Amino acid sequence: MKSGKQIKPNSVNANSVINECGFQVNSSHTQRAFYIENQGKFSAPSIAVNGKSKLGSGKMISPPPVDGSPVVPDPLAGMPEPDARTVCTSNGLKTINSQAKMSIEPGVYCGGLTVNAADEVTLKPGVYGFRDGAFTLNTSARVTGKDVQFYFEDAQSPLLLNGAAILQVSAPTKGEHAGILMFQGRKAMDGNVQFRINTSAGSFYNGLIYLPYAVIDWNVSGSLNTESSYTALIAKVLNLYVSGTALVKKPTQDGNDFIPTGLSGGRGIRLVE
Repeated sequence: MKSGKQIKPNSVNANSVINECGFQVNSSHTQRAFYIENQGKFSAPSIAVNGKSKLGSGKMISPPPVDGSPVVPDPLAGMPEPDARTVCTSNGLKTINSQAKMSIEPGVYCGGLTVNAADEVTLKPGVYGFRDGAFTLNTSARVTGKDVQFYFEDAQSPLLLNGAAILQVSAPTKGEHAGILMFQGRKAMDGNVQFRINTSAGSFYNGLIYLPYAVIDWNVSGSLNTESSYTALIAKVLNLYVSGTALVKKPTQDGNDFIPTGLSGGRGIRLVE
């Protein structure tokens, strides 16, 4: 994680956000490193902010943010990137249009992948690598995937999830990157890569979302993660808008959740700058 910069602050506008793990904000912004407007409940075990917090109209924030908190280094800074094949599965932007139920194969999509779907979409197990192009999903249907990982290799490869889909995805449970649902490559290090995530009630993300160079606009309609077992997020900037309830769950006590090496015991949401 980086420190010492004043950039666009991290913000939350929400009806209800419940984080079982805690928030860590490394931004040194002197006015709005952490900004929140909420009309409902916003709770976490701790809210640690390196810079200055600004609280809007919310009256149910627990506990108050602790400004001046120390920066916490990126626990995955030394982890090797996923082993995406150098050979492209497809060259140039690939577009899939479907009116019926469909499935998508893992691979390396050079130039990006756009899916326009009117019915359910199933992501087959494996690594979905994106190079020099976005993964764009235009649908309001259900999108499911178990043992999947999304690898956004460079600054030209964000996730653009449109149409308020019901996204239900779980990270791999085996291998070096077990427990990591999304991984952003270090070729994106010098960029502010714009990610857009729009999801509807019933969506869940099992695993770590590791996007340390991403500026995420995340819109939640209804409930998020009520059916998940464990979720963590590391991002550069998070703009979270919730109409409903968003849960960030800590690992269960039974030891069946796959926590990436170096992340155990850490906070559930970490904002890099």
